[in-house]
Amino acid sequence: MIAERECLNELVDVVEIPDNYNNVTTTLSISDPLVQGTMNGLRTTFDHRGLSPTHEMWTALEAAIQVMANMAQGSCDPVYFVSSLDPGVGKTTAMIHFLRELVQSKDHKGISALICLGRLEQIETVVREISLQDQDFAVLTAKDNIDLNSLGCGCPEEGRVLFTTQAMVEARCVYKSFSEVKALQFRGQVRQVRIWDEAILPGRAIAVRRDSIASLLSTLRGSYPGLTDALEELFVHLRGLVDKTIIDVPSLDVTFDTRLNDVSKFVIDQPEDQRKAVQDLWSLMGHKAVVRVDGHKGPTLVDYRTTLPEDIKPILALDASARVRATYDLWERGRGDLIRLPSATKRYDNLTINVWDHGGGKSAYRGSGDQIVKGVLSVVATKPNEDWLVVHHKHKPGLLDLPLEVSKGLSGNHKVRFLNWGAHDGTNEFKDVSNVILAGTLFPSLSHYEGLARLSSGRPASTGLLTDQMIRNTTLGEHSHMILQALCRSSVRQNQNGECPPVTAYLIASPRSGIKGLLPKVFPGAHIVTWEPVKKQPQGKVADAVGYVRNWFEDDPNGALAYKEVQRAVGIKDRSNFRTTIRHHKMFQVALEELGLEEWGTGKYLTHLRRIPVAFGVAA
Repeated sequence: MIAERECLNELVDVVEIPDNYNNVTTTLSISDPLVQGTMNGLRTTFDHRGLSPTHEMWTALEAAIQVMANMAQGSCDPVYFVSSLDPGVGKTTAMIHFLRELVQSKDHKGISALICLGRLEQIETVVREISLQDQDFAVLTAKDNIDLNSLGCGCPEEGRVLFTTQAMVEARCVYKSFSEVKALQFRGQVRQVRIWDEAILPGRAIAVRRDSIASLLSTLRGSYPGLTDALEELFVHLRGLVDKTIIDVPSLDVTFDTRLNDVSKFVIDQPEDQRKAVQDLWSLMGHKAVVRVDGHKGPTLVDYRTTLPEDIKPILALDASARVRATYDLWERGRGDLIRLPSATKRYDNLTINVWDHGGGKSAYRGSGDQIVKGVLSVVATKPNEDWLVVHHKHKPGLLDLPLEVSKGLSGNHKVRFLNWGAHDGTNEFKDVSNVILAGTLFPSLSHYEGLARLSSGRPASTGLLTDQMIRNTTLGEHSHMILQALCRSSVRQNQNGECPPVTAYLIASPRSGIKGLLPKVFPGAHIVTWEPVKKQPQGKVADAVGYVRNWFEDDPNGALAYKEVQRAVGIKDRSNFRTTIRHHKMFQVALEELGLEEWGTGKYLTHLRRIPVAFGVAA
């Protein structure tokens, strides 16, 4: 620590970070009492924990702390600031120490802070760690979270520090400016310090599937017959549209005088996807949308809607994944109101990632789940007395219940814990586990990445088509973010002199996903090796069909192979028999995923196979 302190003392008094796109300059000064006090507290905590950040890490932490201090002083430019430091380096700890200094400072008695977190459990964790007096903070979440909302002073407008969720901020700011939302204020005044923990986006991507429109028809027809007929016409119209068509979504809300709030009442008890479809569809009405064809899911209307008001700036986002996500690059170039603070990359020389080139999506869970279970059990058996963390797809009807099946196969005193995707980026519960398995990965649809790229760059459908490269970069950046966050639930997140401790990781991912090629950038210095715990090959005519398809696409990788040609090649005359024994066979479906192929057709039916388009984010 002495060496690190000497490095800090050698820092120049003022560092300027220019913004290349809007000429905004942020001044960092180490003479600020809030900065000094926070840094001193941070050093003490790191000393106590035995942590030794590198010089670059200290510089990056101080830059984030200085932005917090500038907000408290009212000297911040109205932009989004993004601090990117890998998990475990100390961003959240720095925030906690700053808030303590702010509350204790006699020179900042009227200055308040808004802390926006991703999940309710994160609020509990931060509140517990920060240890403020009850009168100094409050919590604002949904009304039914009585215990959580009662923490602190119990009155959101009376707590100097207000903890809330990002979703709550977005919901409260619908059709309002930040300064108009009384619930987020401190004694009638806008909170000056605003911190967004983890990933930030200025809005939400919109993707309304054609089938989602169909699901609304029976729900709305009784109360809105005219509107329902018009929605049905839109449903029929979408069927014949080709990928990348830009259309005008009719203003049915105006034509039939149907407000979103009124229609939402009819789907309040419906599944979440229906409720979301109504909200997104009403957001699109009267605007242009681009149609993306999501493979067998069919046409999807895509655009985005802004959820964060302009005057929420300045705000500081602490996102560990910012260095690997393309969304910030697009935002910086396209919107121009984002400044990246100094960053520092942790080394991962002590991390070994074993990669199994096997389908890891939900279709693989359905088609070869037994193989995935065997693979997980085989590696757990190599270290029977050590702790393991397995990250998996959340169980749903028709989908493999991996925790259940793995648990059945365990013997002895194996210590295996499970975490599902969706909850993989908000917990430190497993920070001491040095063996981790990512048993499959998430693969959102093409339309999701299209919407995300448009949102980040500020390019709605009305501005025309995006380049394939923009969507590809967005996709690969989100893959990188997902893998970084998931592996860093384990002891990978720990920081020992700028490196992670020894960790062994296992990753299941299709070679066509491009994930294996991303790993050296996501985890600099890590050792990437091949892992093949289970090898099961298709047999008989299924094997013949897979072999024919593989060879065909080796000769014509950009072509479209008709199913009837595959049927003829394997010698099956009856189309129904081919569909049952080959096309719908689990091993054939898994092989298609591993080959990076999707079903495709120009009309109502999916009649061909083709490579998943490059725009889907697949590595070439």
